[in-house]
Amino acid sequence: MKPDAFVRAAAQPVATWRGGITRAIYAYPPEHLTQLAAAHVWVGTATIERDCAYSVFPNRTRIHLPIRGNGLHLRFRQPDAAIDLHNFAQTTFAGDRPLDVTLLDGPVQAFNLIFHPTVQAGLQVLHLTACAGRTALAPLPPGAVAGRRAVRVIYAVNGACNCEEAGAQPITLQAGDACVPTQDSGISVSSEDEDADVVVARLIF
Repeated sequence: MKPDAFVRAAAQPVATWRGGITRAIYAYPPEHLTQLAAAHVWVGTATIERDCAYSVFPNRTRIHLPIRGNGLHLRFRQPDAAIDLHNFAQTTFAGDRPLDVTLLDGPVQAFNLIFHPTVQAGLQVLHLTACAGRTALAPLPPGAVAGRRAVRVIYAVNGACNCEEAGAQPITLQAGDACVPTQDSGISVSSEDEDADVVVARLIF
């Protein structure tokens, strides 16, 4: 895997918001990595340190998935609704929908996709068992990305995992690291010495 596909935790730009901090992993166009509202696609994490109102992103869709901590309670408005989210449970909602978050038991870190409604996006969670061999990531069906861009972001939540592209040297992700493979097919992940949790984002735009 090419070195420029590797996004170490220490290299992810940090920004503050009213509830804590964000760490940016990927954006398109890339110059908007630190400008969530302007990006066509944005991938990153948010640490929620206190109860607060979430930021609003008009004309965007959001996928929100807690990855660390003890869960959170979301209260939506317009229309009113509420949901509790625990680790690796996800919810999708309009970016301009007002909502407030209440922490259930201490700070939470969540994985976020924020994207234009024309983007096809999804999140997959993998629980890798140590020494269980490689898990191949399914390629897109032929023709699914004709004339479009396909991007996959792989993020290590807990433990270390190896990411490998066909014909390339694998790279090892520690917790908090990510990679953005340069191809869509022939990608696998594995864990050698310890169990690992991995989030995989798939984006087509």
